[in-house]
Amino acid sequence: MSFRVPPDLKLSMDRAAADSGRSTAQEIELRLQQSFRDEQLLPVLLAGAYGQEVAGLLLWLGACLRRTLFVAEAAVRQSGDAPNSYLEHPWTNRHITQVLEQVASRVKVPGEPVAPQSLDDLPPDQRDYYAAYGVHTVTWSLLTLLDENSKATDLAPHTAKIRQCLLATVERMKEQEKARLIRMKEEHDVRQRRSPRQK
Repeated sequence: MSFRVPPDLKLSMDRAAADSGRSTAQEIELRLQQSFRDEQLLPVLLAGAYGQEVAGLLLWLGACLRRTLFVAEAAVRQSGDAPNSYLEHPWTNRHITQVLEQVASRVKVPGEPVAPQSLDDLPPDQRDYYAAYGVHTVTWSLLTLLDENSKATDLAPHTAKIRQCLLATVERMKEQEKARLIRMKEEHDVRQRRSPRQK
């Protein structure tokens, strides 16, 4: 088996082989074996971290995204485009959101959910809060991502890694949040000016 690799990758492999005392071919073979072993470990690690069902959902979602992006990215590259972030490129972003929406629609159970009886004794505002807990969770995690000084633990222990992986998207969301707050303030000011002045 022979294949071409970028010069910097070949240099890294040669250095790793020299450090380990193996030939470059042996180093490549070892690392290929490790990659297959690591791939088999992923479901076990995900299940240990998040539970069996969430692990299955993440693996399904990841497989769909990988396959979809393989095709979408190829189309972008063949057009001569080389974006810094495929998540931020309009064409590939559209395909990513299609996958997310489709998986969510398939996972959703038909019909209206009935709240657990344990919530019956709570005040209405608390019942409403728990009824939309998934929305709140995403909102909190977003606020944590956007604030680099946040001490919140919503995404712990992976907050920094998520920011690093989604750097361009986090920066865009920051700008969107700033614009949203400005619009809210402007709308509030307009309502204040229109409301009758209190004597």
